[in-house]
Amino acid sequence: MCTLSACNLAPSSPPQPTPLVTEVDPEEYALFSAMIDQNVTGYRREGESVVICEQTKPHIDSLEFALKGPFDLPKELVEAYRLRNDQPYTLGLSFTLKQPYKLMPQSEYDGLLRTGSASWADFETKYPQARGIFLFSRAGLNAARDEALVSMGYYCGSLCSTGGVFLMVKEDGVWKVKQELVIWEA
Repeated sequence: MCTLSACNLAPSSPPQPTPLVTEVDPEEYALFSAMIDQNVTGYRREGESVVICEQTKPHIDSLEFALKGPFDLPKELVEAYRLRNDQPYTLGLSFTLKQPYKLMPQSEYDGLLRTGSASWADFETKYPQARGIFLFSRAGLNAARDEALVSMGYYCGSLCSTGGVFLMVKEDGVWKVKQELVIWEA
């Protein structure tokens, strides 16, 4: 039998709490990029420019609606989603898309929603090669970082939108939709 000094072991320290995430994780950018490139919403046309709202949208209500459904979601993902969507976060230019993209300032996005269809003409003037705007929640990732819950929306006019909450899986280094949990369209 050895003692701590004889075995050269240091006393174990108590487990540290998981730090709160304050920045968008690089894995989230990979996930968001894959969703856009794979055209998850089905609305984007080939060659169309990509515009992304620079601020995340928590969409907690959509997650809660999904939890009422027949889905058996891992508790770890649900809790990670809730923790990461405690508030909106600002996205940066860290997407890895196949085509160029622009981030739309939150104030500009808010103006589109407030003034409705009149502002969509301004949108089309400012972003002539784009048809709409992508919005994302933060992604709730599991510890292995190979499953995620995320909400994605695509807005293309005052009465034109689609989106949902998706269970994503990373297979062979690529994020893919495993299950559509909630889908909405206008």
